[in-house]
Amino acid sequence: MLSIDTYHELIARRRNAVAQATASARAEGLEPSGQAEVIIDHWVHGEISAEEMEERLAAVYGTQGE
Repeated sequence: MLSIDTYHELIARRRNAVAQATASARAEGLEPSGQAEVIIDHWVHGEISAEEMEERLAAVYGTQGE
């Protein structure tokens, strides 16, 4: 079990990672869908694993198996 401070630090790191990835995508003219943002938010808050997030995003964008 994580302490509350560790949990908040983990969430802050994940939010930062998402902000950087989103900025990179936007620099290339891409925008995450609302559905992708919901999936990513589940990962940020530790509700799903990174692997589960990737699988769900692949399903949304039709990139499974690539």
